[in-house]
Amino acid sequence: MFSSRQVDWKRGTTAIACYYSMESLPKDMRGKVELDPATDSAMLYSSKTTIWPKNKELDLGKSSTRKEYSSVLFWRTGPLEIQVPVNYRPSPTSAVLRGSMKMELKVDGDLGASKLVEGFFTSKPGVSELDSGSLSSFVKETIRGRVGTMLEGLEESNLRDPTSRQAANDQAQEQLNSILNDTGILVNGLNISWKKTGGEKLGQKRATLDRRRDVMDAKIEEDALERMKKSGNMDQLEKHRAETIASEFLEEDRTRRDTARLRRKAEVEEAEQEMELRKTIHEGRSKLADAEWDEKTEDLKHKGKIGREMDELQLTKAKIDLELARKQAESELDEGSKDRDVERMVRAALALQGGNLKEETIVELLKPEGEGGRSYEFSDVINQDIHEDLNQGLYTATEIDGFISELDRMTKNPGNSKERLSDIWAGLGVFHRHRGNKGGSMDDAISNSLRLNGNNPIAMKCRMDYLWNRHPQQFLPGKLERFGDQLMEIESLLEGLLAHDSVSDSDKSDMSEKHRKCLRALSRDPEDGVKWKSKLESSYGLEI
Repeated sequence: MFSSRQVDWKRGTTAIACYYSMESLPKDMRGKVELDPATDSAMLYSSKTTIWPKNKELDLGKSSTRKEYSSVLFWRTGPLEIQVPVNYRPSPTSAVLRGSMKMELKVDGDLGASKLVEGFFTSKPGVSELDSGSLSSFVKETIRGRVGTMLEGLEESNLRDPTSRQAANDQAQEQLNSILNDTGILVNGLNISWKKTGGEKLGQKRATLDRRRDVMDAKIEEDALERMKKSGNMDQLEKHRAETIASEFLEEDRTRRDTARLRRKAEVEEAEQEMELRKTIHEGRSKLADAEWDEKTEDLKHKGKIGREMDELQLTKAKIDLELARKQAESELDEGSKDRDVERMVRAALALQGGNLKEETIVELLKPEGEGGRSYEFSDVINQDIHEDLNQGLYTATEIDGFISELDRMTKNPGNSKERLSDIWAGLGVFHRHRGNKGGSMDDAISNSLRLNGNNPIAMKCRMDYLWNRHPQQFLPGKLERFGDQLMEIESLLEGLLAHDSVSDSDKSDMSEKHRKCLRALSRDPEDGVKWKSKLESSYGLEI
């Protein structure tokens, strides 16, 4: 008799916990489970719950074991680090603060493991793995709509204050622990790192430009001094300056010695002495003035060069002032050009908002061009974080309508490439979805986007999210006849998104869960069910 092979309960993932039903135990889990007593624990369920002994072998390759127990939970006893994006708007009139929440999470002992089964796995049928990606997605979904309360008191003005930041971290950790308590997850540590705000970026840019201007001023002065040294007048100038200083010193000293005597003389004599002193000083300074006049004469000879340098300096200063006052250049509609018309975009959006939306907010959210002339990504048209901002309700309907108007204007730029135009239409689809797909506006925008780029991930995800939430009953038994076509479209979109490089690990984890649920629903098809069952098994090792 051959012994069972060794199997890894994490199945090569960064799982913090896995929960399997014995009836649908993946084939690759049927063997002797590798359990490290220092880092791994297991709990088996039947008529009663059993904590598996640390040093006892657990062989799921035995049919007797699988018959004795109905399910099994594995979990990591140590912490698992994850990161979750945070978008926080302190008030309706402030800019959105963006950061990354890094935290260490762990299962809170045996009791926490029991809660995890009841509070997480049983509420998500078909979900068997809680890895770093799905855990990030779970936390992100859990805190949605609660970020404002978790970070209350933190503003852009105190964002860099260590005390305020620590208070916000502690407050967020305390509230997150309270929220996750029912799921058996404990937050070990939490720290939020914040990206530079619009004001900080502008201040940094201004400081850089000021330094650049100081360097240019110093260079001009250095060049002028060097030219003066080479002119031949420098020695004469220094000689007369030294003579003048010496003469003044000697005369002042002589005056101090004669003061007592002068006091005894008549006022006329004192006046004569004083006039003589002034005359001497005047003569010395006249020599200095003559030397300086010679230098000025020499300067006129070099006026062309210095004039050009000063003109260049003034031009540079003007450019710097313009750079500080404006954030983008004017429109360039040559072949391959990019839409730089930020000012018109901002004015139009501000007009639509009645002036309620800050200029920097619009400029940050609507990015009309890629950086450095490179190819476009969707984030160069619309800030990627706007999806989460919209889900959290950070923007009003009026603000969203303003964004729609701006993107609609951008579709008419003849300089758009197909890739960029597809991204703009995808962005319009995202905003129209959040306005309710009025008159099929989202459908039209998504169709236009996919017509130009059939693999646009933003358009695909927007369409998939809309269809997924459109009819929640579509996954129930007996609904396949009515919703079969829609489920197949969802499955196709999810398969394409899971293969796309631009999709994050946390999003892929969430999409994998949805993909499994969709495949299970399609497997009930009386005609093509075998095909969908086979796909479910080959993709995820699951049998139905």
